Amino acid sequence: MTAAQDQFGDERLIALLEQLAPQTPAEGISNALMTAAREFASGAPASDDMTVLAVRYRGAH
Repeated sequence: MTAAQDQFGDERLIALLEQLAPQTPAEGISNALMTAAREFASGAPASDDMTVLAVRYRGAH
């Protein structure tokens, strides 16, 4: 959340995920998301904790 109380939101999340290559590892996805969220907040203190769980489905084996 920014100092103006703007939230990162679903639209920004979806746009970020669409920018990442389909073969981006789960760790890369979570790192990119945390970086984007910190940059979006522009130094505003966290109003809540942040948890990310990235899972890659590789199909039935």
